[in-house]
Amino acid sequence: MINSKTSFSLLLRAPLGALVAALAAFAPAQLLANDERVRFSSDAYVEVGDMELARMPKAARDATKTVYPFGPASPKANYSGPEFLLGYEVRASAPSDLTVTPDKAVVENDMANTKTVKVDTISITAQALWPATNTYSVALAVVFPTKTFVLDRLAYSTSNWTLSKNQYNEKLRHRWIVQTGGKYYVNTTFLGRTGRPSPDEAFAVIASERHGSLPDKWVAYNPAVSLFADLNAEPVKLGAALDKVTAVGFYMDAMDFKGTGVNERQWQFKLLSFVASGFVD
Repeated sequence: MINSKTSFSLLLRAPLGALVAALAAFAPAQLLANDERVRFSSDAYVEVGDMELARMPKAARDATKTVYPFGPASPKANYSGPEFLLGYEVRASAPSDLTVTPDKAVVENDMANTKTVKVDTISITAQALWPATNTYSVALAVVFPTKTFVLDRLAYSTSNWTLSKNQYNEKLRHRWIVQTGGKYYVNTTFLGRTGRPSPDEAFAVIASERHGSLPDKWVAYNPAVSLFADLNAEPVKLGAALDKVTAVGFYMDAMDFKGTGVNERQWQFKLLSFVASGFVD
């Protein structure tokens, strides 16, 4: 099976110990110690309330395209999680309000993820009046820079509108990103859905390079040019280049979905957890 889904409800408040247990099937016990390279999860590292991102989204009140340029976006204060780069791009078939307001682009403190679990998130929410007669596309990349390491495992969980029939939610796709040799690559494999299938549980998606659940099929990606990945490009195998990874993250897009027609959320991204593991070369 390409993607492994693991119950995430236990990972959210005891991240390291529970994570090791959840990932044990992917590596021998002697390799699990000290192999974590990036962890964004539910530790209470936001000290006071929600933290706005370091760069504010620009206003796009009557536009067919808006871009939040890919680059450093970690909050400047009261944030002790791993540094991250973030960018998004939105396209519309007719002029629309594509603005994300600063208070809707935050590291969010203690979001209620289930009836009993609260988590911190990287959160982007677009609220506007988008007519159902218009078509929209959105792409987003979030990347965590690292010291060079040999990639072993990746895991993430996001809060999708799992029970919603909103068109954005129906067309939402996530894929892994790595940086190696100074270039970014997006994995061609669709990761499946994370989020909540019920009010009392959540799921993560886990992939292991060493154990074959991370297919070695990638397309070159340049988020400085466009946040939309060219998934029709000829895929390449990175092979030994995955032994010299310098950043990890993931890519999402939702293509050609209709607006909801009401002044509510039109698209949303909420990262609940991201973990990358590997070994120093």
